[in-house]
Amino acid sequence: MQYKKLSIIISSLLLSSSFSQITQAAGFKIYEQSTSSMGNAYAGRGAVVEDASILYSNPAGLTKLPGASLSIGGGYIFGQSEYSNVSATNVLGQPVSGETSGDFDISEVVPYAFYASPINDEWAWGVGLYAPAAISSTYDENFIGRNFAQDTELTIISLQPTLAYQVSEQFSVGLGISISYAEGRLTAFKDIGGLCENADFINAAYAPLGLGDVHNSNYCDIQYELDSSDWAVSATLGALWQPNSSTSIAFVYNSAIDLTLANDFEITNVPIVGAAAGGRDDLFVVAPELPAVDLNTGLLASSPLEKEAAQMDLTLPQNFSISVNQAVSPELSLQASLQWMDWSEFDNISIISEQETGPISQVTEADLNEDGYIAYIPEKWEDTFALALGVTYQWSPKVKLKTGVAYDTSPIPQERRTARIPTDDRIWWTIGGNWQLNSDWTLDLAYGYMWMKDTSINEFEYNVQDQRITNANLTADYDTNVHLLSVQLNYWL
Repeated sequence: MQYKKLSIIISSLLLSSSFSQITQAAGFKIYEQSTSSMGNAYAGRGAVVEDASILYSNPAGLTKLPGASLSIGGGYIFGQSEYSNVSATNVLGQPVSGETSGDFDISEVVPYAFYASPINDEWAWGVGLYAPAAISSTYDENFIGRNFAQDTELTIISLQPTLAYQVSEQFSVGLGISISYAEGRLTAFKDIGGLCENADFINAAYAPLGLGDVHNSNYCDIQYELDSSDWAVSATLGALWQPNSSTSIAFVYNSAIDLTLANDFEITNVPIVGAAAGGRDDLFVVAPELPAVDLNTGLLASSPLEKEAAQMDLTLPQNFSISVNQAVSPELSLQASLQWMDWSEFDNISIISEQETGPISQVTEADLNEDGYIAYIPEKWEDTFALALGVTYQWSPKVKLKTGVAYDTSPIPQERRTARIPTDDRIWWTIGGNWQLNSDWTLDLAYGYMWMKDTSINEFEYNVQDQRITNANLTADYDTNVHLLSVQLNYWL
């Protein structure tokens, strides 16, 4: 009876291992590519032409710059996400021990550089280097939800050559082609059939063999890692319409950045069951579905490292924005922006083997119910809208002051929020300014604060048919606050 129960334990965890979670963010898109735009909470972005960073915001704006210019800057995103009331169960529904409250730091530096120059009265060109997306989070190793999330990193760097054409005094168009390089990494502990939490039961089940205590503590240190990179090409189309001297309207479309991240999927300390013993003399096989005993150590056998070539697709979705800049007086102007992002295209994360027969997928595909699948995480994200309003005031001939607010909806439905991306709707407030240092140099500074709605998560594991496959679960409450600092130097050549 004990052997039968242990067999059920091993089967329910080995065959149901869906190695979640993959890095995606509540919008892992970031906006920090222009300090001058950040001062208004990015309201009017694309319609306000002040420096070479307009290349990212709206390629058409290059035609309105008075001459060649260089903008170099960066933002620092920092804050803290506090988690509390955390509870977790393993694949058998048994409680997991560990840290039930704590926090992880948010810390990202986002540099950028842009150069722009007129070619003649109608044409202008430029090139930019920036990060359109990034995310980073790390939990303590004792985090009770370590089987769902540990380290999450994603960075995308883009090089964008751009060309713009002034159709008339009132209307310009522009096109940017972005060549993007992405790196992603995620790690987590993996619960293999509750083997970590059931040492006493396992020792008792193997006791009739006369081998003594056989539980292997390495089963509490089973970790997986996927570390990969890819290149992609995307496009930005922009138009700038100035119907009169006080009004500018911008239309900007960014195509999707489609990535295929391929590399070895690695997992450590995996139990070696009898069926995988391969006739080794140093292993004592109890049953095909049960962990063999390593005769060298007297403990249940484990493989230090298993690898399998795999890939996953990841997309930064297409988006479209409309922005307006309206001068009210020579000193005062108002800005507004509305952006749509096509997050509903993000239906799931799938890690799929590139091998005909792999040591990991041959275990996971049975429970995931699809050949070659190593992991599957349903996302079911939704399209989002972001609204921003700003005010700019020319304090003096050399000083311009700015402020703005923005509301950004989360693409993640409540039932799909995860420990890797515990985000909700956000409100931003920013303040900034521009200083004319001399005839050649200007300086932009900005500060922002983000209020994020308190949120909770309730995670499970699923197969490709979106059916729950184990009793593994993680619940937690999150409170996240973020600050932003940004600085930019502009040089007019």
